[in-house]
Amino acid sequence: MEIRIEKKGQRSRLLCIRADGSFTQSDLGPGLPYHDLAHYVSERILGLNGGFFGQIAQGRSIVELSDKYVIPTLGPQALIAEVLARATGSMATGACLPDEFVPLVQAELTPEQQRLVSFLDKNIGKKILNEYNNIIKRYNDLPDETHLSLEWA
Repeated sequence: MEIRIEKKGQRSRLLCIRADGSFTQSDLGPGLPYHDLAHYVSERILGLNGGFFGQIAQGRSIVELSDKYVIPTLGPQALIAEVLARATGSMATGACLPDEFVPLVQAELTPEQQRLVSFLDKNIGKKILNEYNNIIKRYNDLPDETHLSLEWA
């Protein structure tokens, strides 16, 4: 799947084009491309195919993934992916250090969900933060009315 995040002044647009040519898209507010990029980085590095972008690749729409009634039906990886995206954003702003990444993530998860990400450590937090910062720089350096293109395997 191709993920495009288009810069449009103070807003942006997320466009996901699946392998079969179908797509889903949404206009985003000023802070949302950063949250979506946090999803991309953390889900890709951890191989979460049931997170936000994995759900889109499987045919869900962005609208569905924003529906408070659909979200609880998505399975444990979807919630884990959301927690990871928030924790990645916290590291990026300095609200959380990479050494605090794992406890921050675990604080929001049930014991069962914690077992699914028991391999997390500060080195993974550092890797996520480094890749996130690199992608954010690429996005911020784009001229207006252009897009960042990413691949989701």
